[in-house]
Amino acid sequence: MQAASNDNSIVLIRAAPESDAGQRSLAKVVAILQQCSGRVVAFFHGDGVSHAAAPQCKAWKRLAEHEHRLVLEVCSASWQRRHTGGPDAPFVCSSLVQFWHRASSGDLVLTVGAADEE
Repeated sequence: MQAASNDNSIVLIRAAPESDAGQRSLAKVVAILQQCSGRVVAFFHGDGVSHAAAPQCKAWKRLAEHEHRLVLEVCSASWQRRHTGGPDAPFVCSSLVQFWHRASSGDLVLTVGAADEE
């Protein structure tokens, strides 16, 4: 994994919190934060949105409180299919359009879940 040079690192988290990849996702985001100097967006999609509702959300919240460069975004459509209401702060709803816009110009784009489990 190469270090990103500016504030455009994106991590797409598709793995459910209870999966092996889901349990490793927090460590991967921490590693990216240690390697880059800019903002890191963790975008939760599909089963990954449950990180914002599961017991693991506490670890994500603690990380975001201490690491202000981290942005936690949840795919609004995936969230609505699986949960009621909205995610608690610091998680915010976003869209796949927003994700792909960032990814198209990202210095580092990493996927956790689905593709990395094969």
